[in-house]
Amino acid sequence: MQQKIENQAGAGKQAQTAADILENIEEKLIGQNSIVQLKEGIELRAQNGQNVVVRVPGDDPFELCLFLLSFIQELAEHGDSVYILAAADRVNTIQQGQIYRVERQRDQIDRSTDLLSQRGQRLPVAQNQKHCAKLVVAGACYEGDAWELVKHPGLIEKALPVICVLTVAATGSEMDHIAVISNDETQEKIGTRNPLLRPKASILDPSYTFSVSPYQTAAGVADIMSHAMESYFSREPADLQNYFAEAILRVCVENGKRLLDEPDNYEARANVMWAASWAINDTLKMGHMVQWSVHPIEHQLSAVYDVTHGEGLAILTPHWMRRVLDEESVGQFEELAVHIWKVKPSGDRFRTAQEGIACLERFFESLGLKSRLSQLGIDESHFEEMAAKAAAQVKGAYRELTKEDIIQIYRDSL
Repeated sequence: MQQKIENQAGAGKQAQTAADILENIEEKLIGQNSIVQLKEGIELRAQNGQNVVVRVPGDDPFELCLFLLSFIQELAEHGDSVYILAAADRVNTIQQGQIYRVERQRDQIDRSTDLLSQRGQRLPVAQNQKHCAKLVVAGACYEGDAWELVKHPGLIEKALPVICVLTVAATGSEMDHIAVISNDETQEKIGTRNPLLRPKASILDPSYTFSVSPYQTAAGVADIMSHAMESYFSREPADLQNYFAEAILRVCVENGKRLLDEPDNYEARANVMWAASWAINDTLKMGHMVQWSVHPIEHQLSAVYDVTHGEGLAILTPHWMRRVLDEESVGQFEELAVHIWKVKPSGDRFRTAQEGIACLERFFESLGLKSRLSQLGIDESHFEEMAAKAAAQVKGAYRELTKEDIIQIYRDSL
C-alpha cells in the first residue's frame, strides 16, 4: 500500500525534488519514513528566505512530543524562517481511558498570531490544533482581529505557507482549504475557507496513527464517512463523484472495526488515512456542489457542549437521514443501502432505505460510539439557540431545513 500510494502522490513522475513537492499545492508525502523528505524541502525554502509553518496535528501529546524532540533541533537552525504549530494546548482527559480533546479556540489563535507576528523571536512554538493553525497563518498576515477572517473569509488575501504532519486520520485538513474555529465568547463554531489555507505539502505516515486511541480512531472514521456522505447527497447527479464517495465509505466500513482490533495494522491505517484526505479535498463536490447539512448542525452542538465532533456526527446523521427521506430522496438512500450495506432490495424502496440507515447506525455503535445525545448528558436546554444558528448555515443544502426541522433532529437524537 505504501508504494502504491507514493506513486499516486507523485502523479506519475518517477522522481521529484523537495522543491517540487513544496511548490505543488496538491502534493502529499505518503508512507513510512516520509518525514525525511520534509527536512530537505524546508532547508531549500528557508535558504531562499521564505517563511515556513510546520503544522503538527494530533490528539496524543506523547506522540507529539516524540516527534518534536526528534525534529525541532534540525528546524531551529533556520531561525525565524521556520515556525512550529503543535497540537498539545488545552489537552484534557475527559473520559476514562485517557481520551483527549483538543479545543480550537479564538484565544489560542490570537496568542499564536501574535507569536508569528513577532519576527524577532527565534523559534516561536504555538500550541494549536490543525484547523487553528490555518487561521493563524492567515491572521499573521492580517492587521485586524483573526475572528473577522472566520466570519468574512474574503478578507484573507495572504497567508504563510503551511506544511502538515498528520497524526490523526479524520478531518482531511491536510488536503483541504477549510478551517473550523470555535469562539467560546459567542458559542459559535464556524467554518472558513480560502485557497490560501490549503497546505503546501503534507506528510502522511500511517505509522504515526498507531497510537491514536480507539475512541478517537472511531470518531475519525465517523467524520470521514460524514464528509463523503455530505457530498453524496446532492440534488445534481454526478455518477463518478458518487462512486468515488461510495469507495471511500467502503474503505471506512471495511477497515473501521479492524483499526480497533489491530491498531498497528499498517494497511488499514493507510487506507483510512488516504480516504480521509480524498473525502474532503473537493473531488467529491465537482459537478454537484451542495451546502453541507449535518456538519453545521453538529458544529452548534460541539460549540455548546463538550462533544467530540465525529461522535456528534455519528449520533445526528441517521436522524437527519430519516428527516429528509422522502419520495425525491429515497432513490439515493436506497442506493447507499444496497451499494454500501449490501441490503437486498425488497421492492419497497423506503423499507430498503430505512434498513440502510439502521445499518449505518449499528456500524457506528459497533465502533463504540454513542448513539444518543442523552448518553452524553445533553438535554433540550440549548436546542432553540443552536438550531437558529445552524439553520442560517444550511441554506442551499440537500434539503432545506428550518429551525424547527433542526430542533426536531436534535430531539430525535436524544
